[in-house]
Amino acid sequence: MRGVLGLWAAAALGGIGTGTKTPVILIPGFPTIEVDFLVPSDCQLPSTLPPMCQPARDVWAPLWLPQPTPVGVEVTCWIQYMGVVFNTSSPTQFSPSVPCLQTRVRDFGGFGAMPKLNKTVLPAFEAAGYVVGKTLFGAPYDWRLPPSAQPEFVADFKSLVENVSAANGGRKVALVSVSYGPGYALGFLHRMPQSWKDDHIAWFVAESPGWSGFLGPILVYISGYLEDGSNATSFATQVARSVAQETASVPWTFPLLGNDPNTSWPSTEVLFSTEKRNYTARDYESLVTDLGGGPNQLATARAMAADPDLHEFAPPGVDTFVACGIGLSTPVGASYRTGFGVNDDWVLHEVRMGAGDGVMPSRTCGRGAAWAGAGHKYTMKVYQGMSHASCIHPNSTDPFAPNSICFRDVLQLLNAKA
Repeated sequence: MRGVLGLWAAAALGGIGTGTKTPVILIPGFPTIEVDFLVPSDCQLPSTLPPMCQPARDVWAPLWLPQPTPVGVEVTCWIQYMGVVFNTSSPTQFSPSVPCLQTRVRDFGGFGAMPKLNKTVLPAFEAAGYVVGKTLFGAPYDWRLPPSAQPEFVADFKSLVENVSAANGGRKVALVSVSYGPGYALGFLHRMPQSWKDDHIAWFVAESPGWSGFLGPILVYISGYLEDGSNATSFATQVARSVAQETASVPWTFPLLGNDPNTSWPSTEVLFSTEKRNYTARDYESLVTDLGGGPNQLATARAMAADPDLHEFAPPGVDTFVACGIGLSTPVGASYRTGFGVNDDWVLHEVRMGAGDGVMPSRTCGRGAAWAGAGHKYTMKVYQGMSHASCIHPNSTDPFAPNSICFRDVLQLLNAKA
C-alpha cells in the first residue's frame, strides 16, 4: 500500500515530519459508522413492542444488523430499536422510538466505530505520515439524526478539537469530511463562536458533499431502491425502506427547492413521477403523505426541510476546500409504474440519470460557492471521473488517477497550514 502512494504522498508533504503536520479529524459518511444501543434493566418497554423483541438488559449491542443479514423476528425487532420519533417536548426534537433506549457511538476520537476506514482512508493518511491518535483522529456520529439533534456530538467534537490542538503544540486542526460528513461538520461549525474557530480550525475540507440534497436515500425511502437491482418486493429492499423511514437523516437529504438549477432543484423539475402525479422539490409533504407516512414521518420531514444548517446554509466561518467528482452517471429522478396507494405495486420503472459523481448530482457540490467572499478562503475543485467519496481512497498504482490527484491536493493544502 505504501509503494507509489507513499512516494507521492511524501513528495506532496514536502518531507515534513509527523510533529509538524496539521492534525486531522475525519468526519466520515454514515454507512461507515457503527452505533450501539442499550436497554436499562429498569426500562418499561412499550406494550406495542412485540413479545419476542425483549432485548438483553444493561448490555451494549450493535444497533446495526449482523452480517449476513438475518430474516424474520430479528429484523422486526431491530427496526423497532432503530427508529426515532419527532418529539416537540424534547430539546433535540427527537426521541428513540423505544423509550429509555440509550445509544452511543463508541471510541469517539478514534476509529473503533468505523472499521471500514481501516482498509481505505487510514492507510492513505498513514502513507502520508499521519499517525492515529497523534495527528489523525475520528469524529463518528449517530447517523440517524442531524447535527441539530445531537448536542452531545457537538460538545464531544469541540473537546476533541481542543485536545488535539493542545497535544500538537497549539496547531490548528483540519476537519476532513466525506459524503454525509460535510453536513455534520458544517452543523458543528455553525454552533461554534467565531473566535473559537479562528483559534482552532485550519481548514474545513468537504469531499463529495450533499448540501443540496440527492436522490439515492429518497429512492430507498420510497421503495427500498438498492443499486444492486434488488426487486421492490425483496426482503433486502423492504428492510432498507423500513430503516429509511424510521430515521431523520434520510429526509434531511431531500432535494433542496430553489431557483438556480446549478445549485438546487427548481419547482418545475420533476423528481419522481407515477401514472397518477408528479413530485418536485416543493412536494415533499405530499410525497410522504401519499406513501402512507403517519404524523411522525410528516413532522420529521417538515423539521428536516427547515433544518437551519442546510436550509439557511450560513458560511462555516473558516477556510474551506470542496472536492467533487464529475462526469459520472448519477440519479437525478425516477419514475414508478403505478402510484403509491395501498393497491399499487410501487415498482420502480426507471431511474433517470444526470451529471455527478455517481451518487451526488453536480449541483449539490456547487452550492458552497455562495460562501466565496464571506471573509474566509473558499476553493472548489472538480475531478473528472472521480467516483463518490473516493478522494481519500487513492489509487496506489496510478498517481495520475483523479482520486490520487484529489488526495494530493488535500495533502498540499494541509502542508501549507502546518
